[in-house]
Amino acid sequence: MFDDLDADAVAAAQHQIATDALAAARAVASGWLADGPGVGLSPDEITRILVRRDVANPQYHRLSPFERRWAVLVIRLIRAAMDPTPAVADAHHRGASWADIGSALGVARATAYKRFSGKVT
Repeated sequence: MFDDLDADAVAAAQHQIATDALAAARAVASGWLADGPGVGLSPDEITRILVRRDVANPQYHRLSPFERRWAVLVIRLIRAAMDPTPAVADAHHRGASWADIGSALGVARATAYKRFSGKVT
């Protein structure tokens, strides 16, 4: 039957869904960035540039002042749809503070730190 899946197949599907949700949230955030400081770039270009973080790319230098805010917006967009841990890790890696992350999640800084600091490397 179509729904007779083993645990590995379910886990792989869940991982793909989470990956797709994160990509969708990044695309939406990039769309809003394209309407402002990223004018002239497509949302796909903005996402690609910010995800790659290639310091040799002049467009990255143009967008890098906004990447922390972009990453925090991604958290806000996905927090109700999925486990935000991948987005939290990404935002923290991009320089978002625990206060920024907590605000995006609708919780206190200390709560965000307690919940995610052990999961963010």
